[in-house]
Amino acid sequence: MIDPAMTDDRRASPLRLKLRNRRDAIEQARRSVLDYLAPHRPCPATVYAAELVLEEALMNVISYAYGDRTAREIDLTVRVQGADIVIRIEDDGIAFDPLRVPEPPTPVSIDESVPGGLGIKLMRRAARSAAYERVGDRNVLTLAVACIERPPGTVTTRARSPRSSA
Repeated sequence: MIDPAMTDDRRASPLRLKLRNRRDAIEQARRSVLDYLAPHRPCPATVYAAELVLEEALMNVISYAYGDRTAREIDLTVRVQGADIVIRIEDDGIAFDPLRVPEPPTPVSIDESVPGGLGIKLMRRAARSAAYERVGDRNVLTLAVACIERPPGTVTTRARSPRSSA
C-alpha cells in the first residue's frame, strides 16, 4: 500500500543503514525507519508492529551476537514491498536462528511469571512472516509486517468508555 502520488523512484528505493552494535543504534534505526515510512502512510498499528519487530531483532543482535565487545556493523535494509514492510537485518555474529527458539511457556499465574525472555515471541507475533538464513559468516533475518495504509485526511481517534456515575 503505497501513496500513488510518490514517484516510482521513491517507491522502489529501500532504506539502507549501517549500525554499530550499540544500544543507542536502536533509536537511530527506529527514527530513520519512521522517517522512511512516513510518505507511505502506514496506520498506527502497522507502525507499532514495525517498531516492535525492529527493536526486538536489533536488541537480540546487539545483546547476544558478539561474544566480545569490539565494534561491529549491523546492516539494516527496510523497504515497502507490495502490502508489506520488509525489514532485513544482517550481522556477522555467532550463528543464531531466532525462529528455532522454542516459545517460552505461558505462566499459570503472576507469581510464576519472570521478566524478560519474550522478545522473540513478540517479534514472531508482530511479523506476518519471518525467515532466517546463514550466508557465509552472516546471519540474515528477514521479517515482513503487513502494511495498512491510512487514507488521506483520516484521523485516528480512540473511543472513550463512559464513566460510571456510581
